[in-house]
Amino acid sequence: MQQLFHAFFWPSKSGKYNLHKKRAETLRALFKLSNDSPLKCRKLRNQLEHLDENLDSYLWNKPVSGFIIPAFIGGESQNNDVPTHIFRAFYIDTGVYETLGQRFELQPIVDELCGIYDMLTRDSS
Repeated sequence: MQQLFHAFFWPSKSGKYNLHKKRAETLRALFKLSNDSPLKCRKLRNQLEHLDENLDSYLWNKPVSGFIIPAFIGGESQNNDVPTHIFRAFYIDTGVYETLGQRFELQPIVDELCGIYDMLTRDSS
């Protein structure tokens, strides 16, 4: 979902005649999104979109030993002395998404999406 919103509001290319850029500027103005919107986070989009390539780099860059967790949803646990490698996790108690050592707070993204939803439903009634 975040990937979709990112492409609408912050396209990677301007497009022919700046069409993509103009569309994005218009949509950001309509939805009152600033350039510090959490939806703009390209790093999260790239982590989600290129998980396979990032996994290759992650596994190649350092020895992997200890606990390997391909996917996890639950409460965040305290780090113990055994190395832990988490490919993808969502911690329901903190609202953090973790992938290959990168952590992202999802609540600001959810809040922004709720604001867009409210604007759409308010204007359509």
